[in-house]
Amino acid sequence: MKRMAAEAPTAEQPKRPAAERPERPAAERRKRRSIVTLDFLSKPLRLWLLALRDNLLEERQRWILWLPVGVGTGVAIYFQLRFEPPLWPFLVTAVIAGLVAIVARHRIVLWLPAIALLSLALGAGLAKFRVEQVRAPALTRELGPITVEGRLLEADPLPNGVRLT
Repeated sequence: MKRMAAEAPTAEQPKRPAAERPERPAAERRKRRSIVTLDFLSKPLRLWLLALRDNLLEERQRWILWLPVGVGTGVAIYFQLRFEPPLWPFLVTAVIAGLVAIVARHRIVLWLPAIALLSLALGAGLAKFRVEQVRAPALTRELGPITVEGRLLEADPLPNGVRLT
């Protein structure tokens, strides 16, 4: 059976709005849109992932509200590191994630994780940038005991000792 190409709408036959188009069953939409098969997973896990995906798609209008959460999480991750990383890994990660998000903007499976990674890298990069911006000079060697001269203005007695100002 030959498949006939749909004709383009003419002046007499305008294109139907999306509300008037017949709705396809959810299972058919899912099959068509899925680029990853989940057949290797157990049935409960597969059903949970499909439900998660459907819920994420329903919340699409609110995705923008998660960007500050991602940036804040990136800042928190930066300050939890036990070493001081350079700025360039955050910049490279943000650029790559941004490029993937641009290229895959019509594939939610790739776009959403790319945007999440972009917001995390952006937060960590902003934290690193701010740390570098306010960095104070540090001592390069141990000084040992030194003499300090000054003028005492006030001595306040405290339960643990005296506060000198």
